[in-house]
Amino acid sequence: MQPKPASNTNLLALPDGTELVGDYRIKRVLGAGGFGITYLADEMALARLVTIKEYFPADFAARRSTSDASPRSQDCAEDYKWGLERFIEEAQTLARFVHPNIVRVYRYFRANNTGYMVLHFEEGGSFKAWLKGLKRAPRQNELDKILNPLLDALEMVHGGAFLHRDIAPDNIIIRKDGSPVLIDFGSARGEIASHSKTVSALVKPGYSPYEQYATTSRQQGPWTDIYALGATLYHAVSGKRPPDAPSRMVNDEYVTARAVALSSYRPTFLAAIDKSLRLEIGERPQSVAQWREQLLAPEPKRDRGRLSLSRALERLRTGDPARSGPPPRRQGSTEPLSQAPSLVPVPPDAPQPKGQLLDFIDALKKRRSGLAAKKASPPPARPSPAPAPPPASVSRPAPADPQFGLGYGPPPEAASGSAM
Repeated sequence: MQPKPASNTNLLALPDGTELVGDYRIKRVLGAGGFGITYLADEMALARLVTIKEYFPADFAARRSTSDASPRSQDCAEDYKWGLERFIEEAQTLARFVHPNIVRVYRYFRANNTGYMVLHFEEGGSFKAWLKGLKRAPRQNELDKILNPLLDALEMVHGGAFLHRDIAPDNIIIRKDGSPVLIDFGSARGEIASHSKTVSALVKPGYSPYEQYATTSRQQGPWTDIYALGATLYHAVSGKRPPDAPSRMVNDEYVTARAVALSSYRPTFLAAIDKSLRLEIGERPQSVAQWREQLLAPEPKRDRGRLSLSRALERLRTGDPARSGPPPRRQGSTEPLSQAPSLVPVPPDAPQPKGQLLDFIDALKKRRSGLAAKKASPPPARPSPAPAPPPASVSRPAPADPQFGLGYGPPPEAASGSAM
């Protein structure tokens, strides 16, 4: 995929065809911001495309007749030099992160009185463009596929005592295979914004938490990036960014992710988005690991085997297809499955269907009604007992023969004789 040139031509950018340190040739400008200019370039020795970022803070940098950059005035010379050192430090740090979902830094160098960072050229579009191209709300499994690698990448960055500071839908690239890449780190920009009085703070309305609007970065931490990624997910499920943090501090009109979601998502997933977007730092997840537990928690399994009697009756009456379908085939049977009958709406005045379940319910109701009626009516009076008859005379048996004991006949030995 050939990248498109930037929509606005930056007159301070290096001209197309400019060579840098004899290894790279500028093809075109990809983008420009308040902190620097990004180019598409050829790496001539390896015949491959690369992305090159040039340190060029628009507030206090200038380029006159040559390729060299310089401070706009003597008053901002110190800020220019200080920012250049932070840019090189960021390049050194990013070069240590080798992760498939973090943009790869190949090289950094100084030239033209400024600094350059050579990065892997990622083919693909931004997450923002990917959402727009779907023309529907993204599904849960699609977001999970993107989110899992991003959390791994962000966890590595935070583990290296580093912050991204500029996570937003346009700073995540979606490759052709659907995998995401974190690009355009803003850590050095944040440091320069805190140091210099001439550079506006690094903020993106809706995606930056309130601590990024402060003049110092002392309150920033992993929770800052978590807020930004949570806002990015909020955009994904709702189609719009959340309200900006300063407005929320005055009058918080935040609407929960569950209330604005355009599709069906895990309740725990939506609740985790809301938690990441809390205004107070202490109320947000403090680490990616902590946030991941709720964000990717599986939905609790529902007991689909239980169906109340009233719900079963209602489904029969309304023709609810939730439990409709062909009967299960016996194991080992070679008979083909019968096609499930098509369902049509049941008109309100249609006769109620009668089946075994309804017959059983009707019989059960009658039995319960009968039992209730019996309990409600007084028990019948019992008749007086008849007088007991006089004891009958019992004839006693004749006394037993003392030779044989109890008089029930001779013992077996006497009757059959003894065997000698």
